[in-house]
Amino acid sequence: MIDFKKIGFATVLLLISALMPSCKTVNINSEAPDKVLPTAPRNEQNISNINVPVSIPVSQLQNRINQDLNGVIYKDDQFKNNIKMTITKTGTITVTADNNLINFSIPLHINVLGQYQPCSICPTLSKGTEFDIVIKTSSTLSISSSWQLQTKTTGDYNWGQQKPSLDFGPVTIPLSTVIDLTLKPQLDKLFARLDQEIQNRVSVKKYAQDAWVAAQHPFMLDKTYNTWLFINPIGISATQVQTKAGQINMTIGIKSFISTVSGNIPHPVVNNTLPPLNTNDGTDNGFNIGLSGEITYNFASQLIQNEVDGRTYNLDNNNYSMKVDSIILSGNADYILIRLDLEGQHLKGNHKTIKGTVYMQGVPYYDPADMTIKVKNLEYSVKTKNVLIKSANWLLKAGLENEVKKNLVFPLKDKLQETQQMIQKSINNNVRINDNAYFKGNITSIEPESIYLTPMSIVAIVNAKGTITIVVDKL
Repeated sequence: MIDFKKIGFATVLLLISALMPSCKTVNINSEAPDKVLPTAPRNEQNISNINVPVSIPVSQLQNRINQDLNGVIYKDDQFKNNIKMTITKTGTITVTADNNLINFSIPLHINVLGQYQPCSICPTLSKGTEFDIVIKTSSTLSISSSWQLQTKTTGDYNWGQQKPSLDFGPVTIPLSTVIDLTLKPQLDKLFARLDQEIQNRVSVKKYAQDAWVAAQHPFMLDKTYNTWLFINPIGISATQVQTKAGQINMTIGIKSFISTVSGNIPHPVVNNTLPPLNTNDGTDNGFNIGLSGEITYNFASQLIQNEVDGRTYNLDNNNYSMKVDSIILSGNADYILIRLDLEGQHLKGNHKTIKGTVYMQGVPYYDPADMTIKVKNLEYSVKTKNVLIKSANWLLKAGLENEVKKNLVFPLKDKLQETQQMIQKSINNNVRINDNAYFKGNITSIEPESIYLTPMSIVAIVNAKGTITIVVDKL
């Protein structure tokens, strides 16, 4: 039996403290990781294809050709092979477009004066006649690499059952062969003139040039947020020219990068030089717009602080309890850095309590399922691990990081959907590029691209996909 009178009061206190479980509070104030700037974002822009359908009614071509091609087309000043002929356009030249051809029907009136001398001493007899024929032509179309419309017109006429002739009483002189010798060479000149008229009236290069320049001018999507759609064209192509149902059709495709910009109107340097033509099949009119959703660290800290403020976590089958007093988020390199001020206790065993500051870090990612930013691979920082190994090794195994990670969920759905609806609404309203054309399109999906960190925020880049067209409604 211990004689407490002999060993003294101080010694008794030492013995009691040695026999009782320890209740000492351990301070674990870890330093923050060394500051490293975030990696610059390396987001590859997706190429968009903007289609510009061009449809020109041949009625416009018909009107201009009838204005320019009128009156006398050919006239002989003297007799050739005893024939003097005048060819006049009569009636209306009709133009149709179908099966990838432009067809002309050209009514002509031919006046023929013939002469006949029965013998060397006989008087020369003269007589005239006149008749109508219709020349039928077809023109094929193509586009050169310099955006010039190229045409090749061919055609002919048919005398039918009754061929023209001159009747001098006992002698009848057939005219078809003689007229053919004169008229056939004139047809080549007429076809060349038709080719020139088509090329002058259907200026493919002008449509392509106007579309190329117009696409480079930003236009406002939303006045409230001062948001602009910005197009940076990098190439241009076109389908082959086709004709159908009285229309000359083609589709110009502008390959570009499209983005949205908020703030003051962008002032791009417009490239007026139209690139050489590349042909395409016109099937791709998909566009991509990079949309960004941003969450500041202050806002993220407030969100998670509301979730964990004063909350006590029971960890590892109630072996440990941990209370988070405050939580602050920031960025470090490409990691989310989380500072936690906490106090906790090992409920079993030595009953030690801890209090202080620890740091965790994890990798942010975008979850398309619920349009949120979350954090994966969350773990204590190296400096915090070193502190805990020496003073509170049990905290490394308690699983606090798993509980914290459950609260690291930051919604972007409302912001992204708001941006999508804003763009869709603007496109639906047929936003005009200029007096001659407007945008028309549809957003079909939003897909995640990447996450990157700035010194002040977490930024998620998503790709809005859809179709877009520039409609030329005034030629």
